[in-house]
Amino acid sequence: MNAKWALAAILVGACGGPPPQELVDARAAFKRASRGPAAEFNAVGLHVAKTALDIAEQTYESDGNCDKTRDRGYVAIRKVERAEVLARTKRFDATAEAAERRARLKQSELNARNRRELARTKSELIEVAVPPSAPK
Repeated sequence: MNAKWALAAILVGACGGPPPQELVDARAAFKRASRGPAAEFNAVGLHVAKTALDIAEQTYESDGNCDKTRDRGYVAIRKVERAEVLARTKRFDATAEAAERRARLKQSELNARNRRELARTKSELIEVAVPPSAPK
């Protein structure tokens, strides 16, 4: 009788029970990422993370709470984190590019204003340096 209970305890303890923390964390991480910058700036990376999460979910459904499920949950977390980091990088790059465009536009406007002021100043200097011809 003790052998049956020991075998049952091994089977339940090995791969049964609630989902592993890695899978729970992967679910939460994906939910967070799908509502953040990754959805806009790194949809491909988010899709890769979702695929990894789906694989972890399938492993949990077929094998329960075991090492393979925990490993795949861990991989899914890392893929979500990678997607988020790349999204933040892309967002930063887009923000930096927009700032550079605004700076170039502002510089172009300043250059145009300076050229107009220079032309006006030259015109005024010419008027002062060369008086009108005296009447004959």
